[in-house]
Amino acid sequence: MKIMTKIGLVMLVSLVMLFSMIVSMPTVCSAADPTTTIYVDSTGSDSNDGLTPETAKLTIQAAINAASVGDRVYITTGTYELAATINVNTANITISGAGNDLTRIIAPLSGYAFKISATGITLQGIQLEKTNKVNQNLIYIGANNSTISNNIIFGKYVLGDADVSRALEIATGLTGINIERNTIYSLRQPAYINPEVVANIKNNYVYGTKGWVVDGANITFTGNTWGTGSNANYIDIALLKRAITGYNTLYSDISALSDINNNAVIEDQRGNTPLLSDVYINSSALTGGDGTKGSPYPSITSGIARSAVGGTINVSAGLYKEDVNVNKKVTIIGAGAINTTIVATNASSTPLSINTNDSTIKGFTITHDYTATELDAWTFNNNGVIFNQNSSGNTLSDCVVSLNRNGIYLNNSQNNKIINNSITNNRTGINMTNTINGTQIIGNTISNNWTIGLVFYSLGSATNLSTVQVAGNTFDQNWYSEILVKDASNGSGTLDVSNNIFSDSPITYSTSSDPSLNEPGFAGQKPNVPSIGGTETKPVIDSPTLRIYNSGSVILEYNEDIANKTVDEGNPLTFTTIGMYPGGDAQNYSVTGLPQGAIFNKTTGAFVWTPGYTQAGIYIVDFEVNDGGFKSSEEITITVNNVTPEQLLTELTEYIKGLKLQGGIENSLISTLDNAKKSLSSDKKAGINQLYAFINKVEAIRGGKLTEQQAKTIIEMTKAIIQVKSLG
Repeated sequence: MKIMTKIGLVMLVSLVMLFSMIVSMPTVCSAADPTTTIYVDSTGSDSNDGLTPETAKLTIQAAINAASVGDRVYITTGTYELAATINVNTANITISGAGNDLTRIIAPLSGYAFKISATGITLQGIQLEKTNKVNQNLIYIGANNSTISNNIIFGKYVLGDADVSRALEIATGLTGINIERNTIYSLRQPAYINPEVVANIKNNYVYGTKGWVVDGANITFTGNTWGTGSNANYIDIALLKRAITGYNTLYSDISALSDINNNAVIEDQRGNTPLLSDVYINSSALTGGDGTKGSPYPSITSGIARSAVGGTINVSAGLYKEDVNVNKKVTIIGAGAINTTIVATNASSTPLSINTNDSTIKGFTITHDYTATELDAWTFNNNGVIFNQNSSGNTLSDCVVSLNRNGIYLNNSQNNKIINNSITNNRTGINMTNTINGTQIIGNTISNNWTIGLVFYSLGSATNLSTVQVAGNTFDQNWYSEILVKDASNGSGTLDVSNNIFSDSPITYSTSSDPSLNEPGFAGQKPNVPSIGGTETKPVIDSPTLRIYNSGSVILEYNEDIANKTVDEGNPLTFTTIGMYPGGDAQNYSVTGLPQGAIFNKTTGAFVWTPGYTQAGIYIVDFEVNDGGFKSSEEITITVNNVTPEQLLTELTEYIKGLKLQGGIENSLISTLDNAKKSLSSDKKAGINQLYAFINKVEAIRGGKLTEQQAKTIIEMTKAIIQVKSLG
């Protein structure tokens, strides 16, 4: 009995020990199981095992030393002051903070804060602060496949200081580097990227620095944003000169690179002359600047030389006395015509000459300031703006062109656009000569010019005038004909000027070559206008509004009929029918076939309609006007295009992108819309509910991250999508 009891006791103890061993054995992780987490806490101890929050390590280095391949080091909320560089030398570990507003790491060092020497490292969710002005690179990346994301990294650097501080230094030849969604500021550079590095840098917010430095590396920059005003970077991205095969072709379009990075200011130093994607000009700046925002040039001409092809030249308000020659593709933007003036250097020079393709000039007054001696001589032959021979695809918009012999002159220059300008008080408003196919003259005010508002003639080269668009302009009080086509017998086609406004009433026409209808020569007409002081004035007897002669088969057409209309569902359509009656003041209108919801004013002839989202189709509406002595009628076809929820969602997404919202606001809003779009295609009710949730999200940031007007527009567009889908 005693023997049996002893054996039984031994067996019982053995079973207990076996059970204890099974319970205490570490779990064997499957591929889907989480890796081991080593905890760090500001109240922990490096003698702890770090496997639980309660047994956390005290220092980050101790936790990294305890980690194995694939583990995670989790740094809890708190402040951690580094006494030495943290060496990250175990592959494929993730170092995570509790959040970049919760885990604060202070680096009062002269060496690196983090030195990454193992592959596959991720550093995320921390706030890293450099607390001194000693030269220091905070994070050294020395191994492939490293990711730095969702961090805030900053220091004490102020633009102009001599200290060299960088958030990151990336060693030569690395690949698989990802730097994304970080905020980096008050450091000399966000990163110095050494030769032959291949990296993605996206969706970071950088301000108060001298910009990313790319030294012969292959970097894909996308979606990055930048500080403005006093928080602006000196430049945003610098491409250093480096003799590496293929490097000089990596960034072939600096303008496009700037565009996909929220108008980044990029300096391309790879050529003999460093070029900028964005150049800044200020008439009061001292010489010796470099064209950056903080050190602008005093002249536009210097800005063109400094600009990269496709770059933007930002011109501050002021007076610029120079003859600007646009000889490369650029965009030149003034501070508005009322504030920004280009004045020619003398009476015979041209203040703006365009000798390139695909450039845009916007927001200037372009003029001459004649001396008394120049006015007395009265012999100059100048232009305000000249589109020189073989230039093509250029745009002049939102400018005032005044006090020139020819306001705008085009000669053998094609496919150019002249849009929304005021062309006034010149001898001739717009002078077009020889081949000017594809010219668009739209939305301008062409007024009070001393001879012709718009003239075309040929000296031998042929133009197909059917390719020229003249529409939406206002022609007012030009001294002789408003539009003249002459001596164009080798031309062809029809110049249709129907869709313009003429102050003449009635509009008159002439095909006569009678010399008495011609304007006087330059020498015989010195006008009595401000800044000129001659004696000639506008003739009392009006010349024909529209005139064509000696032009072969060319046709000058003016038709007051109302064109057929096209509109999308949910968009307003307005027009007035008074234009169909050329005889004058019509009083009595009638209409048949008026669509449901449309309003027609029988006194003014005004038609107003916003088609609903179930009204797609074709509508034929008959209008008639009768003043008792003259009767005119017009049949107008109105085509209402169907609008889908997908179209409206795309429009809303593009509107939000156009707001250039900072931080994660844009990504959050667009992500919600994308989810709603996916749901709408399969589950209408779920998709509509997501759109209502999106509206609530917009309401939550209304008046803060979004202005009242921005939020109102987004909500209205979202409700339209809900309405369309509900009706579908």
